[in-house]
Amino acid sequence: IGDCAHQNQQEKTFIDLIITKQIDGMLLLGSRLPFDASIEEQRNLPPMVMANEFAPELKLPTVHIDNLTAAFNAVNYLQELGHKRIGCIAGPEEMPLCHYRLQGYVQALRRTGVTVDPHYIARGDFTFEAGGLALEKLLALPEPPTAVFCHSDVMALGALSFAKRRGLRVPKDLSIIGFDNISLSEFCDPP
Repeated sequence: IGDCAHQNQQEKTFIDLIITKQIDGMLLLGSRLPFDASIEEQRNLPPMVMANEFAPELKLPTVHIDNLTAAFNAVNYLQELGHKRIGCIAGPEEMPLCHYRLQGYVQALRRTGVTVDPHYIARGDFTFEAGGLALEKLLALPEPPTAVFCHSDVMALGALSFAKRRGLRVPKDLSIIGFDNISLSEFCDPP
């Protein structure tokens, strides 16, 4: 078990274990390999399964959630509550899961004939602070959203905190929905 944490020395340690065949298999919890491996080179590597993330270009067996459908369902829920102007606090563009969550947001809007306004999409880095900053940007729009779909619960908590500091009542003035169902989310107000 090891966490590369995107540090070259840690990655080199794992590569050495692979080369010396001290690993029988690998469970990858990130969206990138700690080494370059073309499809041809993957034949010489131990069996690998990707979990949590989905990187189709690696062509590896994968166990993950359906980010697109889950995001679609979250936005659809907000639409069923009557919201027409729904913002999105998206995660980093380079992360595959964010791409799928954004696609779910877009598809839910399009399904009901709502035009996707790029101004209603703000990016964050999955931190509490990013959620607050992104909501600040969205609320500054001439017609701010009445609901916000966040790519993570942590950013949703940041957005909720910012909304409360602005005197907004959630969900009466603004609906906020997160993603991940982290345990902390049940302890916030509203949960």
